[in-house]
This record gives sequence, C-alpha cells and structure tokens, in this order.
Amino acid sequence: MTFALLAPPVGLRPPYATSRAKPAPPINGSHYRKGGPCSAPIGGPVWTPIDTPAPFHVVPRGWAGPGFLAMLLFEKFGQHQPLNRQAERFAREGVPLSLSTLADQVGAASAALMPLYRRIEAHVLAAERLHGDDTTVPVLAKGKTDTGRLWVYVRDDAPFGGPAPPAALFHYSRDRRGEHPRAHLVSWAGILQADAA
Repeated sequence: MTFALLAPPVGLRPPYATSRAKPAPPINGSHYRKGGPCSAPIGGPVWTPIDTPAPFHVVPRGWAGPGFLAMLLFEKFGQHQPLNRQAERFAREGVPLSLSTLADQVGAASAALMPLYRRIEAHVLAAERLHGDDTTVPVLAKGKTDTGRLWVYVRDDAPFGGPAPPAALFHYSRDRRGEHPRAHLVSWAGILQADAA
C-alpha cells in the first residue's frame, strides 16, 4: 500500500505555512501526492493511502530504467561498443555519465540477469550431446591488447530429431588451458563434439 501527503493548495494554507511545500521522506518506498483543500487540518498534514504502484526498477534503488540498461548492454556486448565510447557519446548528447557509473550499471544489470543465465545453463547442460568450441577475442589491457578465449557450448538436437529448443552457453577465460572446459562441464556427462586441433 502506498500513501499520499495531503495538504491544502498554496492559496488556502495558513499564513505561517511556507509557499513551497517540502516533499515528505519516503516510507518503505511509498509514493506521495498532494491532496485537496480540505484534506489537511491546521495541525499538520494527513497521510492517505493511494493505489498507485511503485515503479519497477531492474536494480533495487537504481536510477536507470530497463530501457537504458538494455541499450547499454546491447551496445557493449551486441555492438562491441566500449563503455568509454558510450560515455563520450552520452556527453556529446548532454548527458554526462562517467565510465565508472556505466560500469556499475553493467555489473548490476548482469547480476539482475543471473537467474536467466542459470536457466539457460541448466537447459544446455541437460543435453546428452553438446557441440563445444573456443575462439579468440581481443581484450584491452594496460598499454596492449591481450588475447582472451570465449568458450561456447551449443545444444542443438534438431538435426537428430530432438524436441528441445537449441541454446548456446558462453564462458570467458584469459587463456586456453584445459582446466577451463573441465570447470565449465564439471557437472555434465554426455557426448562432446569438438574440433580437436
């Protein structure tokens, strides 16, 4: 339930009231609204419940909405646009956002998406047959570019008459050591198809 602070309009306030009302502090994330002329007695304001739901926030107590977070993540991971370039673009458009602020939002959105990742991981690792591969990706480091690895495990039984929908699971590592796929597939047993080079 949410509450509203009901106070008379400025013209009907007692002479000792200020011309600008100060917003009341939130109570447990509640919403407030000003009331009509007869809603507040001379002694002070009256709290009245209203039925407006609180706005949805992907990140608890966060300032960024779901549309901004989706755009930020898509630009970073889908379009390979680094956060520093996104910060420069926002600054050119009159919205100064620091690199650390954008990085905080990426981390918070990634944490919010973790349940979805876990569901995809469970679906992929429930397959009897996986296709696995790794590919190199450039990684920015201090003064140079390192080579990282993306490991992908694909579940796609459609060519074999399987009814389950296809899905892919990605993992990242800084090198190509064999301990990484062993750690990724520690809870899985089945047939792994890979190009052993």
